Amino acid sequence: MKKLKKFIAAPLIFVAAIIIAYFINAIIPIDFNQYGIRPRSIEGLMGIPLVVFLHGDLSHLFNNSVPLLILGVLLRSYGPKYFVRVTINLILLSGLLTWVFSPSALLVGASGLVFAYFSYLITKAIRDKTVLTFLIAGAVILTYGGLLFSLGHVQAGVSWTGHACGFVSGILLAFLDPKRSR
Repeated sequence: MKKLKKFIAAPLIFVAAIIIAYFINAIIPIDFNQYGIRPRSIEGLMGIPLVVFLHGDLSHLFNNSVPLLILGVLLRSYGPKYFVRVTINLILLSGLLTWVFSPSALLVGASGLVFAYFSYLITKAIRDKTVLTFLIAGAVILTYGGLLFSLGHVQAGVSWTGHACGFVSGILLAFLDPKRSR
């Protein structure tokens, strides 16, 4: 039990921070969501590292928190420092791509990171070809394979660009990361 707690600690703390940020935003009379990504504006750059901590409502928060935790634990299989490094890089890369390419006025939420985790873990298996990466990619596809279908679905109020930029970020980072030994 102690090993399991230690294993899931980093992803759990990360998701807990996102949930806490949501409730602080709901309690404090300042709308922190205004600090999300504002594409192609200098002040919008500040939203890149903050966007994953900002959500529109409880449904939005829940829909991102559960996959973030599950995919985060799968990413954590490579190690706690690896989880932190890859998460930070994916937040920054997907946020930057979203800032450059999104037509929206303001974006909040962690769904770009969900798509980034998804594509990263699958691309890592394709690239590294180890038993561990294939097992993790299999778990990812079994649990969240439906995400691929949502990439082709445009819905009002949902940032398709954020999802696509997250997906592309995961692929790019998986190819830029050094290969792990067999």
